[in-house]
Amino acid sequence: VLVVTNRRLLVEQMAHECRQHGVEFGIVMGDTPRNDSALVQIASIQTLQSRDWKDMPEANLLLIDECHRESAAYATLFDKHPSAKVIGFTATPVGSEGRTLIGTWDEVVEPVKNTEAIRDGWLLKCKVWSPSEPDVEGVKVVKGEFNQNELAEAVEQCTVFADVFKWWGPYS
Repeated sequence: VLVVTNRRLLVEQMAHECRQHGVEFGIVMGDTPRNDSALVQIASIQTLQSRDWKDMPEANLLLIDECHRESAAYATLFDKHPSAKVIGFTATPVGSEGRTLIGTWDEVVEPVKNTEAIRDGWLLKCKVWSPSEPDVEGVKVVKGEFNQNELAEAVEQCTVFADVFKWWGPYS
């Protein structure tokens, strides 16, 4: 198993979880000492890239954390492991520049909706004040996603530039 993410902190968190659950692992990141005999390897995508994909662990299962990021690097990683099964994880199911992850990934599974996470106490219920909302009426929808160019135009039409601190005062 090769677990790949895009931040040192996340590599360290995954290593901590492996330790907590008794899973032997190795780390492929910077100058961290390696344990190549472990069946689970945790890697930084930046390290794999900077090493030009050489000396990379073999894997038949790739687990990609923060899969909404680094799409070109992940595409190269997938090419290096053509027969591996791949599962991506993210709490931000929108790719770069607001693009859908559908197409990059075969399926997107939403295990919990924000309303459920708020109801169950995992997220805070928020009150949001905004001077306006974009009018998305007439913005084309393709494969369940707004056309990004048309959506950007709609958002730009309602954007208000103001003194946030001045207007926040009455609500604080």
